Amino acid sequence: MKQGSQTGPSPIGGNPEPATDPTIAISEEVVWKARAEQAEEELAAALNQIDDLKSQLEAATHAASAEHARRNLEHELARAGAIDAEACLLLIESSDLSDLDPATQVAELRRRRPHLFRHPAPSAPGATRMPHAPSDELADMAERARTTGDRAVLLRYLRRRRA
Repeated sequence: MKQGSQTGPSPIGGNPEPATDPTIAISEEVVWKARAEQAEEELAAALNQIDDLKSQLEAATHAASAEHARRNLEHELARAGAIDAEACLLLIESSDLSDLDPATQVAELRRRRPHLFRHPAPSAPGATRMPHAPSDELADMAERARTTGDRAVLLRYLRRRRA
């Protein structure tokens, strides 16, 4: 055997065995144990961070869906002609209507509180009144003025038509 060699006694014809120092084995075990503990701590921190991110994602998703529902409700209120959309939104949110779809919510609010909505515009502008048809008396006066040719009858007819 050579001096300074780190191999132990070798059996005849066998491979040399590495020398095992008990202090090296203990220190490696301590290092690996420390690494494992550090990895477990990092894993726990990563899992906590994942849980936090999941809760943030859930809160953001909930906020986005609430905002989408509010926008749909505002759109329906605008279509229905709401005078004060904010007041209508507060009434809908505070009432038992919040679990219905937006169109039904607005229709129910309009039924309950019609003063919050504009009255529907007439179907054709300017066609709300029918012009007065000439009365039979006026038609008779026109016919008499035409047939008689009398100026006085014609003037009476024209005055009556103007009035």
